Amino acid sequence: MPKIVIVGGKLQGSEAAYLGRKAGFEIVLIDLDPQAPAKNLCSRFICGDVLSDTPQITAELDSADLILPTMENDTVLKGLTELAEKKGYCLAFDWDAYQISSSKRRSDRLFAEHQLPCPKYWPGGSLPYIAKPDSESGSHGVRYFKRQEDLDAFLKDGGERFIIQEFVEGPSYSVEIIGKPGNYRTYEITQIFVDDVYDCNLAATLHTIEPEKKQRIEELAVEIAERIGLKGIMDLEVIDCHGEIKILEIDARLPSQTAIVVYHASGMNYIKELYDLFTSGGFIGEQINHGKCASLTHYQFEDGVWSSHGEHIMVEGGQLDYTEGLCSEAAVISDYLPGRPVWRGTFINWADTFEELDAKEAKMRKELEEKFGEGRVKTYAELVDCAETEAGGTERG
Repeated sequence: MPKIVIVGGKLQGSEAAYLGRKAGFEIVLIDLDPQAPAKNLCSRFICGDVLSDTPQITAELDSADLILPTMENDTVLKGLTELAEKKGYCLAFDWDAYQISSSKRRSDRLFAEHQLPCPKYWPGGSLPYIAKPDSESGSHGVRYFKRQEDLDAFLKDGGERFIIQEFVEGPSYSVEIIGKPGNYRTYEITQIFVDDVYDCNLAATLHTIEPEKKQRIEELAVEIAERIGLKGIMDLEVIDCHGEIKILEIDARLPSQTAIVVYHASGMNYIKELYDLFTSGGFIGEQINHGKCASLTHYQFEDGVWSSHGEHIMVEGGQLDYTEGLCSEAAVISDYLPGRPVWRGTFINWADTFEELDAKEAKMRKELEEKFGEGRVKTYAELVDCAETEAGGTERG
């Protein structure tokens, strides 16, 4: 059984462990946090600094078929890159591409140089605006400005260090691309829904995007990957603004949320694809697509009420595990324990059609309400209505 060492046990590490097990790999997790959320999802857990050169960690790295970083600590990522070059480790990570995508200034400069479509930058465009830190992940530090006086005050208080763009409206989509120059694959496109702080709380394949827009998104992903010389995986997020596809951001790392959705919708497993790419130099299996609809949602349960929140909640509680018995059909990863007053869960559903998926989710919500009280969540129809007017700040971790 091939062994993959995952470095970093938060949300991305949890999802990598989930997919790695689905692909039949032995999964070893290394993390400094003894209570890493992904600890129980792996075959084996080692608490420690992956760069510490301790015998136990060195032995795991030496015997790994693939090392997969699932964090955004530049010191660790650069150190792993140098260590892999020195010792010949197979590392599924592209430091150079990540350096571009992890800085919004660098990636936005790339988009501007090649005249790729993006929301207009301040002082261009018009209110409302959204401000994003240059290097923070996901929705961390994102600010929304509807009034000019609020934006002016923000700018006077150091806001010019932020990336400021017009807040565009429309549904947001994500697509992943894996490969190396001249040989890339794009995968099923997912639609992204966000909570009130612009953090993704639902990712789904609904097959509602028009073929020409789907093709345009895939073409943008390939063009960007070729321009940065990507060797590995990259996520591209876009928004459909009144019929025009505009780029929101790129991330040259394993994404969260969409990877599991794509797996259950199409049958393509990003961990298997990365394993093949980095250990064999190219893709081995044929690309398939089961054409299913799938969804992944995060819920928090507290005081007899449960509601949908962004992905950040999944690393704010206890250790995650595969949870049986909460729903009759949904796959669940959660920190649920009987009697725990507050707990969180990721709920995954898939079906052959949108109508069947909607029915499965309705059944799941009913089961959760019978067991855990009132559910304050939106239906798909309500989410789509919100997405058409509130998706301009979508970002994921």
